[in-house]
Amino acid sequence: MGPIPKKRKVVSSTELAQLGEELIEKPREKANSVPILISFLNSKDHQVLPIIQSLKVYFVECFEREELQAVAPTPGQSAQQSAHVVYSAWLHRQFSSCVAALLNNISFGTDARTQVSSLSALMEFTRGSKQAGVFDNQLFFKIASCILLNNKVASEVVGAILEKYTEHADVYYYLLRAISKLCSRRAAYPGLKSKGSAAAGDDIGDVSDEEGEEGNEDISTTATADDFARNVYDILSRISPPSDESTEELQSWCGAAEVGTVAAAGDASGPRQRKKQRKEAESNGISAITNSTKPLMNAKWASAKLRRKAYSEAWMAFLCLSLPNDIYRKSLSRLHDLVIPNLTTPLLLSDFLTHSLDRGGLDGMLALNGIFILVTQHGLEYPRFYERLYGLFTADIFLSRHRLRFFQLADIFLASPMVPAYTAAAFAKRFGRQALFAPPAGALIAIVFIHNLLRRHPACVQLVHRAPPGGLAAVSTKIPKTVEEIAKIKEKGPVWQGEDVFNASEADPAKTRALESSLWELTALKNHADPSVSSYCSILEKDLSDRKRTAEIDVGDVLIASYTSMFTREVERRLKSVPAAFYAVEEMPKKVMDGLFSDDFQGWCD
Repeated sequence: MGPIPKKRKVVSSTELAQLGEELIEKPREKANSVPILISFLNSKDHQVLPIIQSLKVYFVECFEREELQAVAPTPGQSAQQSAHVVYSAWLHRQFSSCVAALLNNISFGTDARTQVSSLSALMEFTRGSKQAGVFDNQLFFKIASCILLNNKVASEVVGAILEKYTEHADVYYYLLRAISKLCSRRAAYPGLKSKGSAAAGDDIGDVSDEEGEEGNEDISTTATADDFARNVYDILSRISPPSDESTEELQSWCGAAEVGTVAAAGDASGPRQRKKQRKEAESNGISAITNSTKPLMNAKWASAKLRRKAYSEAWMAFLCLSLPNDIYRKSLSRLHDLVIPNLTTPLLLSDFLTHSLDRGGLDGMLALNGIFILVTQHGLEYPRFYERLYGLFTADIFLSRHRLRFFQLADIFLASPMVPAYTAAAFAKRFGRQALFAPPAGALIAIVFIHNLLRRHPACVQLVHRAPPGGLAAVSTKIPKTVEEIAKIKEKGPVWQGEDVFNASEADPAKTRALESSLWELTALKNHADPSVSSYCSILEKDLSDRKRTAEIDVGDVLIASYTSMFTREVERRLKSVPAAFYAVEEMPKKVMDGLFSDDFQGWCD
């Protein structure tokens, strides 16, 4: 191998493409072209895609020829052996330079095609840079770090990772492990600019694997804490949940699963599988001795249990971050269907959900949804569930733009048979009280909830038709004058003296005395200015008098109501008769019209 030529001052894209073709045709003779091509990998003035393709093919062939395997010099080597050691060391340096340049393209690439092409080359290197059938986790960790720690990565790169590569069990497993490690570092060192490495001696969790530790080199980052959280959520929300596929059904990027040279770590069926393979080899005429020289390699990514564990740890590490409000809400909305069913220990989310309740509003309701699932399906004990739900119903919730999702979840929670009658009565009273101050659309929602609560809990019907203590004869029509008379009247029943025993300021629904009260708010709502509200109150009274022929009202029908929909309904309504004032000729209101609209009503004011 001759001396390495200096970098040319002016090299055209055509010349670079020709160098790449010559390098592939004669890899040994044209090896000096490698550093030249690498030096132009980050160029903005040349066609980079042909260079990336040429270097990818060149280094993949070097892996196949085992020229990149580390060779240590030994005393007494021949000149030819020494030259091989020098050449191997030189190739290692060139390969490292190529990897660094490709990673830089992903982090700061000017266009999506360059970034995707660089990703493709690096992923090819992960399947052969160590040895056949072994995934290079160190290199892949650098790739994942570049994608997650930079805000200039094209969406096509993330799409390629999720659509093309995560269907392979090894890529899937190590991507989740990289997310877990990076999130743990970000949570432990929120001010750390470079998350590619941690301080010496810091305990950030064991992330080692059978293929070695992840790369510890510094990875440049341009992403803020919020950008990093959004990048991680983009992957976690789109990556498929872990499957329970056996080793025989797995696909692997390194090819170990396809050729049957891997067994799940901790799987006791490994020896049996090896025996089965030996029998199949002997039946095909392959020597058992030759076949047995390749023992099964235990891999963590081949274990369905460990893949599920990696998925759980990635989500838990992500939820420990300081998330921006939009990502926080999106994460809460996906817990019930995406996260909780696939966690190894769902109860670990209880602290996060309890903390999220304090945010109130839709966030609090989404957190309650997660707690509701943990209580009903995973044995979580949370006796204050309905107390916290009761506290979320404030007056401003009827004006929130997220009220649709909020009340949908509320209807699910209140439909549970675990709700006692006194709690249902407290919710009915709170809905009734807030309906008095809510907009018409909010009042409709409140009435529908009251209707459904009364149907589900017959013991609460007394709130609508409560008889006075002692009967109607006991109702005093005489105005009390003395203190003694007032005290006697209060003993007969304060509800009938213009007082409500319901304590609206009490946070615990069990202590509100709602069952001792009455739903006088419904009578007040019958006189509401909006006809829809008053008619719903009348329907409620009829339905409760004939429970067999009526059913619960679908909450979804009224959740979409708003001022806009109500206005549109009134405007589009076809009236059978138009209200107007008609006067006979001899009955013209001359005194009213005289001097006011004489120009518009000629003859009326004569």
